Amino acid sequence: MIVHRTCCFFLLFLLAVLCITTEIEAEESILAVPPIENFGRTEHQGGTQTWDVVQDKDGRMLFANNDGMLIYNGSEWSLIPLPNSTILRSIKVAEDGLIYVGGQGELGYFAPDHQGSLKFHDLTGTFSGKMPAFTDVWDIEFHHSALFFRTAEYVFRYAEGHLTTVMAGASHYMGKSGDQLFVQNQVGKLFLWTDREFQPYGISRFESEIKAIHSTQEGFVVFTRLHGILMLKDQEVKTIEHPIVSDLIRDRMYAAIKLQSGGYAIGTTLNGLIVLNAALEIEHHVTKANGFRNNNVLSIFQDSAGSLWLGFDNGIAKLDFASPFRNIVPSRQLEGAAYAAAAHHGQLYLGTSNGLYTCELSESGFLKGNQFKKVANSTGQVWGLDQIGSELWMGHHDGAFLITGDHAERISNSSTWKFTAVGDTAVIAGQYDGLSIYKKEQGEWKQSKVFEDFSESSRILELDGKRLWMSHPYRGVYSFDLSNQSDWKFFGEEQGLPSDLNNYVFSVDRRILIGTTKGVFELGEDNRFHLSSDLHQRLPEGERINYLSYDLNDRLWYASESCLGFLSMGTESDSQIFPEIKPQLVGGFELVYPLNQEGVLIGLENRFLQYATKALDESLLQQAPIIEKMSLTGDRDSLLYQGYGTRTPSTIHFATEENSVTFHFAFPNASTKIHFQTRLKGFEKEWSNASAQSQKSHSNLPPGEYSFEVRALLGAEKYSQIATQSFAIAKPWYLTNAAKFAYLLLTGAFIAILISMQRKRHLNEKQELLQQHKSEVEAKESDLAEGQAEIDKLRREKLEAEVEYKNRELASATLHLVQKNELIYKVQSKLNKLLHEESLDDTFVEQVQQTLSMIKTDADSEEHWVQFAQYFDQVHSDFLKKLRAQFPNLTQNDLKLCAYLRLNLSTKEIATLINISIRGVEGSRYRLRKKLALATEQKLSDFLQQI
Repeated sequence: MIVHRTCCFFLLFLLAVLCITTEIEAEESILAVPPIENFGRTEHQGGTQTWDVVQDKDGRMLFANNDGMLIYNGSEWSLIPLPNSTILRSIKVAEDGLIYVGGQGELGYFAPDHQGSLKFHDLTGTFSGKMPAFTDVWDIEFHHSALFFRTAEYVFRYAEGHLTTVMAGASHYMGKSGDQLFVQNQVGKLFLWTDREFQPYGISRFESEIKAIHSTQEGFVVFTRLHGILMLKDQEVKTIEHPIVSDLIRDRMYAAIKLQSGGYAIGTTLNGLIVLNAALEIEHHVTKANGFRNNNVLSIFQDSAGSLWLGFDNGIAKLDFASPFRNIVPSRQLEGAAYAAAAHHGQLYLGTSNGLYTCELSESGFLKGNQFKKVANSTGQVWGLDQIGSELWMGHHDGAFLITGDHAERISNSSTWKFTAVGDTAVIAGQYDGLSIYKKEQGEWKQSKVFEDFSESSRILELDGKRLWMSHPYRGVYSFDLSNQSDWKFFGEEQGLPSDLNNYVFSVDRRILIGTTKGVFELGEDNRFHLSSDLHQRLPEGERINYLSYDLNDRLWYASESCLGFLSMGTESDSQIFPEIKPQLVGGFELVYPLNQEGVLIGLENRFLQYATKALDESLLQQAPIIEKMSLTGDRDSLLYQGYGTRTPSTIHFATEENSVTFHFAFPNASTKIHFQTRLKGFEKEWSNASAQSQKSHSNLPPGEYSFEVRALLGAEKYSQIATQSFAIAKPWYLTNAAKFAYLLLTGAFIAILISMQRKRHLNEKQELLQQHKSEVEAKESDLAEGQAEIDKLRREKLEAEVEYKNRELASATLHLVQKNELIYKVQSKLNKLLHEESLDDTFVEQVQQTLSMIKTDADSEEHWVQFAQYFDQVHSDFLKKLRAQFPNLTQNDLKLCAYLRLNLSTKEIATLINISIRGVEGSRYRLRKKLALATEQKLSDFLQQI
């Protein structure tokens, strides 16, 4: 028993060695493999094994993984485990968006909740009676409005809200082909679902586990794990005579799908992915040796863009068939930098740092065959391939070579960069130490040195009629007259170039152009270089141009400091840039070789890259990015929306302090790296610059209504539809309409109180003034009633005022009398009545008449003021005249106020004189200060005293 087991292990070891050896031999080279993205646990944070792959209605990729359901939106990964954290084996997306899953002892579906987060719903509770125990759910299929789950023990059917058992016993496979649902039981028998149950299909039995069944015009193609590909026709199993069958039997097929093109993608346990066309011919074979991290493929899925997604025993990979790029590595074992390419006599030649390789080309100009062959005698650094007439010349570190088929013939030991034809009989060679010329003599090429006094390394050569141009980035630009070997010139700053260094010469459309650190320059009729008028505005401004060349579609390819790209020089406007490729170019040795009308070859540091122009899928322009997640950021992060289902309400309302928000978005349906533009309407007017970042944060937003917008940049000036999410940030309570209304009410009440207080104060002051005025009038009337003695007293007082003119009290009394004309008029009336009394003597009557005359004279207040002003100026050195001259804009009331202030009268006294309130005097003082243009710190009274 031990010996038998040892022999088995030995045989398995030998088989593994043979397989590995075969794999190495088969994968010596890679022919046009699409770009591969590998995702391990470091990237997706899930488990090692991935058992199933599907795509949801929004384009996200969903994976049945050991740790649960992995989700990839093209930018970010997320993981949703099953409730019991078991292995997820199968996954299927329904038309309504529900995601049905099956794991170890679990089956159900994920559906979005009100926040757009996926929640698991168990279906075992819908089983009538006691649910049978089961292990793994390996397959899920939709069929005739029902859902079928295959476990190792049962096949369950879910329809009309109930789960039932439709097949018991172990089974190996369940799958659909067209509108037919098949199940293979444990003994290999095939069953077909009818209206109510599974019925046996044919009499044949499959001795191997079925992995896929796909219909053809001749019947069904059946992919099996141990017996390769079989044909099921007329319910009978037949073998297929094809070389691929034995390979698949050896490689252990584990998964197979039918492609949109009609071919097949087959995942194997031992030898990676094999892509077949409809005739079962190999189109691609991708393994760990040429791109994958693992050879053990467990699952395959083709997404809506045509790319293949693979689940491995350890990891996940995307084979991007929708990409316009294909990777070409002539030798995986001798992988090197790409320097040269040439299509010659139906063969493609690729020159690398390790030698020259060749592969057959099809009539349409595409790669043909399974691998490249190393060209004999070419080992070492290949610098250039130049097709001259019917011959292919190779510049090599070890010399100059002619290429015939898969053999290189050395014709010189001089280390050579490049060749260019001079007429029909000569070839100029740029060498490490200058220039040589090759001429054919008696059927052999003979070398001779030209321009003996020139020994610079001549790597970049271009021919312009009879003149040869050469540039060296660190030596300069030179021009040679081939008809006169003593005539060569140096071109630099003195000839119009921005510098003597970092210049590259190119021949483009029969024009000699110089790529410099400040754009592209062209030689003018004045034999000086000037900025190229048609290229300067279209190439990257302010960047060094290292490379220029045309392809077969009239497109000008260029390499600058920041990117590789092309410009359409024809009637159609087209341009494209590839910033992600620029870091991979061989610096200073950039290569873009036009392979055919549809594409070019680009030389990179470790491979060649084939670029074939692909029209943009116009349906992408009708799609919008998906807003995957919306969350508040700050002191406490809070998830608002996860991105599944329909967001209700459409506008989210935030509190005032919730003014920092982050959006995560994606465009899953794109085949290549997508750049996004965002705009926050209500805060930003313009779209942001395009960026590969798939999230955008806004912090400290003011209150208001906003609408976040995001769109995908799908090509030159081509954008997807716009995805929108509206939200509003509430105003603080003190800025709400209710608060503003309350402020209005409080302000109105305050103003009303102030007006009431002011009115009450004014009435009180008025009452006081009236009472004071009444008392004064009564006193005057009492004085008049006392007779002549009081009149004499008044006369004496008037005379004393005139005598003591300088006395402030007399001036005040005089002005007071001026302002009290009404009182005087009353006194005059009283005196007039006395004149009509008969008891008065003549002397008294005469005195009363004199008094009346005096009162009449004094009644004219204007005259009194004039007199007062005259007397005041006499006493105070023409104070009022000086004031009028210095400030002509002062009114008569202003002059009066100045005079009273000069007399040092108090505010109350002045108010009484002018017959206004104290506040009115203060207002008059304030207006007077403005007219006098006094500084804040200067006192008005001090200023008047100085005049």
